[in-house]
Amino acid sequence: MTVAGAVVPHAPVLLAEVNPRAVEVARPYLAAIGSLDWGSAEVCVVVSPHGSRTGVYQRVAGSLDEFGVRDMDGEWPTATEELAGLARSWGSDVLEGPIDHGVFVPLALGCAHGLPVIAVTLAERPGPANKGPPGCAEKLAHAVSSLGERAVFIASGHMSAALSPKAPVTGLTHARDTEKEALESLRDDAGSLCTSADKLLTLGGTCSAGSLAAFGHRFRGRTTDVLAYGCPFGVGYLVASVGAS
Repeated sequence: MTVAGAVVPHAPVLLAEVNPRAVEVARPYLAAIGSLDWGSAEVCVVVSPHGSRTGVYQRVAGSLDEFGVRDMDGEWPTATEELAGLARSWGSDVLEGPIDHGVFVPLALGCAHGLPVIAVTLAERPGPANKGPPGCAEKLAHAVSSLGERAVFIASGHMSAALSPKAPVTGLTHARDTEKEALESLRDDAGSLCTSADKLLTLGGTCSAGSLAAFGHRFRGRTTDVLAYGCPFGVGYLVASVGAS
């Protein structure tokens, strides 16, 4: 089925170059990403929640040096013309880069399928501000929508980060219930993520509220297929897609 958008995890641990022992863990997510069909789309927009500033990267190139992983660089074709138009429509800055891991990992997992990329990032902030400035996600979704069917939209992120004692965040007793509710609502309406993002942030410890909310705004009213889901390290990794209209 041709799809218009997807949610894809951005955990470096899913890359064999980072953790060779995670190859089996990553297999279902890689298979799900490989099954995505972008149809006749001409550009791939990837939004990360891990920028030092909010904006659009001028060049889609970077590395995992920040994680101590050396000699793992990557560069993908940049949709330069569409990039400028999206930045104007969104009212955002164009950033020099390099891209952050929230863009790098999904691309390294193969989510772009060879399409030129527009790499978007939301400034990483602690607490509720991690969603970005008020209205930021909704404005981004509107800007992406203006590209029409030419562009597919990928939200880089994960669900709750407090799903087991070995999770990065602990002590959030309602994380599992929040996770289940968010997944069930997502299947019926991608727009539910606009509301679920707040709960996943405050009750689930996610870092990805901004990118998930943007996905919700972009595909409000559309059903979602959950292609792969698991929490092998206490974090909810999700690959989900929305069909083309």
